[in-house]
Amino acid sequence: MIEAARAEKPIAAPERETFPLPWQLKVLLWGFVFPFAFDYKGAASGGSLIQYAIAGTTLLSGLLFCIQPKEDRGSRALQFFTFGWWFFLAISLLTTLVGSAAGLTDADFGKYIRAVLPYIYCGISLSVVQTLFRRLASFSELVPPLLVAGLLSSMFRYYYARHGMGIETEQLRYQIVSPVTLIVIPIMLTNILFHEKINKLGLFTSLVMVGTLLVSITRTYVLAAGFAIIGVVICLFMLRGVTKTFALRRSFLLVSLSVLMGLTAVGLALIVRPKLVEAWVARTSGPARTRIDPSLLSRRAAAAGIMREVKRDAYSMAVGKGFGASYKSDTHFAPEYIRVVPIFPTAAFSNGMDSVYYTTLLYNGVVTGGLFLGLCAFAGYYSFLALRRQSIKPSSLGYWASFPFFTIMAHIPVTYLGDPLVERYGGLLMGLVFGVAVVVGASAKAESSRVVQRIPHELQPA
Repeated sequence: MIEAARAEKPIAAPERETFPLPWQLKVLLWGFVFPFAFDYKGAASGGSLIQYAIAGTTLLSGLLFCIQPKEDRGSRALQFFTFGWWFFLAISLLTTLVGSAAGLTDADFGKYIRAVLPYIYCGISLSVVQTLFRRLASFSELVPPLLVAGLLSSMFRYYYARHGMGIETEQLRYQIVSPVTLIVIPIMLTNILFHEKINKLGLFTSLVMVGTLLVSITRTYVLAAGFAIIGVVICLFMLRGVTKTFALRRSFLLVSLSVLMGLTAVGLALIVRPKLVEAWVARTSGPARTRIDPSLLSRRAAAAGIMREVKRDAYSMAVGKGFGASYKSDTHFAPEYIRVVPIFPTAAFSNGMDSVYYTTLLYNGVVTGGLFLGLCAFAGYYSFLALRRQSIKPSSLGYWASFPFFTIMAHIPVTYLGDPLVERYGGLLMGLVFGVAVVVGASAKAESSRVVQRIPHELQPA
């Protein structure tokens, strides 16, 4: 009898059905997700009237969306996570004010606001996801604005870098890379593997983004692609039943489309940047004279400078120097940097470091920064749990369950050399990813608990 009971498939909880949003809420959702497609990262970023209008439209749309009437209870796990996020920001503000009053920090109000805004938009995104969940809406509602924003963002950034900032094609780098890139590609991985209908707009957007990455000679994203592939393999191992069979069958399509799109993207990139191959060889091997990577060298100097600032006093080590705090790269690395890249001005040596870990340590110290990293780890864990809920049914809560996990996996190698939360749009996007991860992961965890609780009852003798 015990073997028969174990072999019997547990009775699953009733599937939570989802419904389309009213058109008014769709407009607000687009108003929240889409405008930052025309944001940019450059020497004068964030200072124009147009960018203030973009930020204000996004903020107003998000707040109006969140105060709409709800149909259901929210996710308690996401409520806990959202509270933790705003608590972290409140503690950071308090410690910055105390440190400023005591003369221990040098972050002025303007720098503080610019640095903390991505984190604020991330918190609003968490509430937007909660509202979607409480409105019984599908997370598919997020996909169209994200795909359109990704396409236009990539094209706009290239145009602005070439014509607005006057950068020559051979010098284009981070300025043309959109923060939506590592969101759109995981969306398409989920779409190809688990959805019956392939999103053609998503394929075209992915093609444009891959071509943009090739033109920008961004090596870190090669590692991001590798980690995303590892995420796909982990996901396939986690799946069971019909969903796994469907995904394994579609994996061959995924490989075929990836090869085809990769070759097409290389061809398009060669048209834009004819010396693409030479640029990639030079970028990956370093200057021919020394074979020392100037980017890693400048980041080592920046990291040493950050550690010097943090170690100045116990207060800075514990709670940091506040969002927007400044530092100077360690000048001990300057002679070696100038020897490696003699044609660069010395100002390029101190461009700064956007690593999540070092900037978190500088801004928030070990204690407050540890709370932030703990929240990120919490979201990552729940994105892993969410894999259990992956479904091929469009109305299911788990229709996009793998998307957060693929996104977080792709961001892992990026976090050392970059920071997704350094841009306002990056903060908004990561809030959406964290929110979906926590909601679906908590649902999978609750369902697993219900199954475990049923087993003793089912094994009782009749």
